[in-house]
Amino acid sequence: MKTPSPTVSQTAMTEPADTTPPSDQPAPKASKPQKALGRLLSAVIVVGALVLAFYLLEHSEHYPRTDDAYVQARYITVAPQVPGRIVELPARDGLAVSPGELLVQIDPSSYQLAVDEALAQIAALEAQLGEAERQRGASEELVETARAATLAAIAQQTLAQSTYERMTPLAEQGFVTRERYDTATTAWEQANAGVLMARSNELAAELAVPSLDALRAEIKAARIRLAMAELELERTQIKAPFPGRVVNCDIAPGMMTMPGEPLFTLVDTSEWFVMANYREGDLKRIRLGATARVRLLTMQDKVFTGTVVSIGHGVQTQDAFDFGPLPFVRSQLDWVRLAQRFPVRIRIDQPEPQEAFRIGASAIVTIE
Repeated sequence: MKTPSPTVSQTAMTEPADTTPPSDQPAPKASKPQKALGRLLSAVIVVGALVLAFYLLEHSEHYPRTDDAYVQARYITVAPQVPGRIVELPARDGLAVSPGELLVQIDPSSYQLAVDEALAQIAALEAQLGEAERQRGASEELVETARAATLAAIAQQTLAQSTYERMTPLAEQGFVTRERYDTATTAWEQANAGVLMARSNELAAELAVPSLDALRAEIKAARIRLAMAELELERTQIKAPFPGRVVNCDIAPGMMTMPGEPLFTLVDTSEWFVMANYREGDLKRIRLGATARVRLLTMQDKVFTGTVVSIGHGVQTQDAFDFGPLPFVRSQLDWVRLAQRFPVRIRIDQPEPQEAFRIGASAIVTIE
């Protein structure tokens, strides 16, 4: 039995379908208006780019801008001035402090004892001074008495001398008896001796008056020791000298400290600055007192204003090495010369919020 041959319709159905992608087919040609619109858009984009480039160039010529800038502030290294053990530590890393706020308390026991000892010594010396002053008063009264006795002896001497001088010529002429003359002579001699004795007693009384100079000098020295003891006691408390923020505080209560040993850093938050490094060619457009707009990377949605307070007049170059009496000259390509940068210091007018300001934070500065 023969197999029937396929029909034409069946043959057509068994042929594979055309799977050629439409993309291989030639695209329809763009119309002339579309080509003109494309050329117009391209021209607008090019012109806009040129205008924008010219504007940025012109703007940078009048308003110098740099992103080579960082935040800066004054800071101190907090270190004790007296040795001792830390018994109280209110300071902690990142703490904002006010002027006069206690940061560190060193054990004050031994320093308080030194103050008490100095006070007791001064009290004892002042008591001695009071007793010496009373003795001096009594001695001065004795001096006055001795001085009065000396004056009386001098008066007696004057009277006896006058009588002796009057009796002498009369005795020579025989108008007075020898006995009266001898009596006058003896009285005069006794008066002279009395004056010598009175002056000796007066001198002895003056020498017996106690001197208070040495005792007063001891009291002065004791008061100086008291002042030093009180100063050292005061130095056991380390207080904030200005509004600031504690940085790098890694100490703990119970730690022994020595004078000058760094404990932590205190940043002065009353004033913040930005150090902007400008190319030397931009410096001619920067003046002191100029207004600057500062954008911090820590708070990019806010623009701070500042004032130029200083413009650098010298920087350390890479080639400035000291190799003795001769300068070191580093070889370089003559056809490559990079512009040197100089720091421009800008004081922030209103550094708020404080959380945005951190030493070393990056900034973008434009000077108007």
